[in-house]
Amino acid sequence: MRAVIFLTMAGTVLASASHAGEHRIGMVGMAYAPAMIEAKVGDTLVFLNDDTRAHNVLIATVGFSTDLGKQEPGSETTLTVRKTGAFDVECVIHEEMHTRVVVRP
Repeated sequence: MRAVIFLTMAGTVLASASHAGEHRIGMVGMAYAPAMIEAKVGDTLVFLNDDTRAHNVLIATVGFSTDLGKQEPGSETTLTVRKTGAFDVECVIHEEMHTRVVVRP
């Protein structure tokens, strides 16, 4: 059974489970939702562009750096977290868009 965290647009956690799972991160307006994610090693982050404009998913934090590239409206991309620590996700196109991911063992 995989764990899924259900989110409202405000990022409120409605349900979760303790197994490795999937965390959906929406992009709408000029924000990621939720603004902070707690994940475990092996979990998958799914970035979904729910907006009418393109966004870009970039992680510039040393040790976690990756660029998932430009995402057109309606598209999604995934990233599996492989180690503990914390990193910031930003949109290169909209500099005010940020979310923080904390990865636990």
